[in-house]
This record gives sequence, structure tokens and C-alpha cells, in this order.
Amino acid sequence: GLTSSNITQTSFTLSWNASTDNVGVTGYEVFRNGTSVGTTNGSTRTLNITGLTAGANYSMTVRARDAIGNVSAASSPLAVSTQSATT
Repeated sequence: GLTSSNITQTSFTLSWNASTDNVGVTGYEVFRNGTSVGTTNGSTRTLNITGLTAGANYSMTVRARDAIGNVSAASSPLAVSTQSATT
């Protein structure tokens, strides 16, 4: 369950639902177009995505990590489009 908010020409906020794990989720890794762009620790489930191009499309996914190093499959992708540049 990924969602985007606060979309501007060069950034947006990505949020997601909590994952569950029998060992305990310790953080999340966020990917933009298949490339890692950041991690969160513990129960933090939002990340500001910055440095983007105006009017561009991005595919976002998230993977959870647990306390013993297991990594989940990637979430379903979320397509996000930044605002177009104004002239």
C-alpha cells in the first residue's frame, strides 16, 4: 500500500503500510525506478523523495528488512508523476 503526497516539481513524500514479520521489521528500503534512494529505521513509514525532474514519471517500490537480515519481496509499484514546470 504505497501512497504519494505533497507532490511538487522536484519532490514528493512516499508513505506505505506497515509490514509484519515473525522476527520483527527493523526498517524499510525505498527504490525509485529500481535504484535504492533511501532507508528508514524502525516504524518510520514515510520518506521524502527529492532531486526529481519536473514533469517526470517515477516508479516507486519498498522492501522491508527484519532483525536477522531477511528482506521482503518488493511492494507493488506506485507510479508518481511530478508537477510540470511552469513558464
